[in-house]
Amino acid sequence: MPINHGFHAAMTARPGKGDELVEGWATPEAHRRFFATAEAQPLVAQLQPLLDGEPAYTDEMPIGGKAAV
Repeated sequence: MPINHGFHAAMTARPGKGDELVEGWATPEAHRRFFATAEAQPLVAQLQPLLDGEPAYTDEMPIGGKAAV
């Protein structure tokens, strides 16, 4: 699957909660579409108590190659 966009969200987990912080989307539009849905709200509510502070976001544009997703 060709990947045209990279998105990193650096989240600092509370002690013992790091394995529960996993998410991923192939495009920024897919990310925005997901979080605009009612389906996303339980995930947001589930993530909030795991976080210690605000996430830091970085967009990246891969050059060449394919990702193994």
